Amino acid sequence: MELPKEAGVHSVNLGKLYCNKFVALSLEKQWWMHPSWGNSANDVPAETQLLLMRLSHPGDSTANEAYLIILPLLNDTFRSSLSAGANGAL
Repeated sequence: MELPKEAGVHSVNLGKLYCNKFVALSLEKQWWMHPSWGNSANDVPAETQLLLMRLSHPGDSTANEAYLIILPLLNDTFRSSLSAGANGAL
Protein backbone atom coordinates (compact mmCIF):
# COMPACT_ATOMS: atom_id res chain seq x y z
CA MET A 1 0.00 0.00 0.00
CA GLU A 2 1.35 3.41 -0.92
CA LEU A 3 0.24 6.46 0.99
CA PRO A 4 0.73 10.09 -0.01
CA LYS A 5 3.64 11.66 1.87
CA GLU A 6 1.89 15.00 2.38
CA ALA A 7 -0.93 13.57 4.51
CA GLY A 8 -0.38 13.84 8.27
CA VAL A 9 -2.79 11.10 9.35
CA HIS A 10 -3.50 7.79 7.64
CA SER A 11 -6.32 5.46 8.62
CA VAL A 12 -6.05 1.78 7.80
CA ASN A 13 -8.82 -0.71 8.54
CA LEU A 14 -7.45 -3.90 10.14
CA GLY A 15 -10.76 -5.68 9.64
CA LYS A 16 -13.53 -6.91 11.91
CA LEU A 17 -12.41 -8.49 15.18
CA TYR A 18 -14.64 -10.70 17.28
CA CYS A 19 -13.80 -10.50 20.95
CA ASN A 20 -15.69 -11.01 24.18
CA LYS A 21 -13.20 -9.28 26.52
CA PHE A 22 -10.26 -6.94 26.12
CA VAL A 23 -7.89 -4.71 28.04
CA ALA A 24 -6.41 -1.69 26.29
CA LEU A 25 -3.78 0.88 27.25
CA SER A 26 -4.47 4.21 25.62
CA LEU A 27 -2.98 7.68 25.85
CA GLU A 28 -4.82 9.84 28.34
CA LYS A 29 -2.39 12.74 27.94
CA GLN A 30 0.90 12.98 26.09
CA TRP A 31 2.82 11.18 28.86
CA TRP A 32 0.12 9.14 30.64
CA MET A 33 -1.47 5.82 29.75
CA HIS A 34 -4.94 4.80 30.90
CA PRO A 35 -6.28 1.21 31.13
CA SER A 36 -9.68 0.40 29.66
CA TRP A 37 -11.71 -2.79 29.67
CA GLY A 38 -14.51 -3.81 27.37
CA ASN A 39 -16.49 -6.58 25.74
CA SER A 40 -16.45 -5.56 22.09
CA ALA A 41 -14.02 -4.17 19.54
CA ASN A 42 -16.42 -1.21 19.26
CA ASP A 43 -15.32 -0.14 22.76
CA VAL A 44 -11.59 0.22 21.97
CA PRO A 45 -10.62 3.81 22.89
CA ALA A 46 -8.85 6.21 20.56
CA GLU A 47 -5.04 6.41 20.81
CA THR A 48 -4.73 2.80 22.03
CA GLN A 49 -1.07 1.79 22.35
CA LEU A 50 -1.55 -1.84 23.46
CA LEU A 51 -4.54 -4.14 23.00
CA LEU A 52 -4.98 -7.62 24.49
CA MET A 53 -8.15 -9.39 23.33
CA ARG A 54 -9.80 -12.71 24.08
CA LEU A 55 -11.08 -13.71 20.66
CA SER A 56 -14.43 -15.29 19.98
CA HIS A 57 -16.42 -16.20 16.93
CA PRO A 58 -20.20 -16.20 16.73
CA GLY A 59 -21.50 -19.72 17.38
CA ASP A 60 -18.13 -21.04 18.62
CA SER A 61 -17.73 -22.56 22.07
CA THR A 62 -15.29 -21.12 24.63
CA ALA A 63 -13.33 -24.40 24.54
CA ASN A 64 -11.25 -22.94 21.71
CA GLU A 65 -10.23 -19.69 23.39
CA ALA A 66 -7.50 -17.70 21.70
CA TYR A 67 -5.84 -14.44 22.66
CA LEU A 68 -4.47 -11.69 20.43
CA ILE A 69 -2.15 -8.84 21.36
CA ILE A 70 -1.73 -5.86 19.07
CA LEU A 71 1.12 -3.46 19.71
CA PRO A 72 1.30 -0.52 17.27
CA LEU A 73 4.75 0.32 15.91
CA LEU A 74 6.67 3.55 15.91
CA ASN A 75 9.99 4.87 14.72
CA ASP A 76 11.72 8.21 14.27
CA THR A 77 9.33 9.55 11.62
CA PHE A 78 5.93 8.16 12.57
CA ARG A 79 3.84 6.62 15.31
CA SER A 80 0.71 4.53 15.16
CA SER A 81 -2.24 3.83 17.42
CA LEU A 82 -5.50 1.88 17.38
CA SER A 83 -9.09 3.03 17.65
CA ALA A 84 -12.52 1.51 17.14
CA GLY A 85 -14.02 1.66 13.70
CA ALA A 86 -17.53 0.94 12.50
CA ASN A 87 -19.23 -2.39 13.23
CA GLY A 88 -16.45 -4.01 15.26
CA ALA A 89 -13.58 -3.05 12.97
CA LEU A 90 -10.25 -1.62 14.15
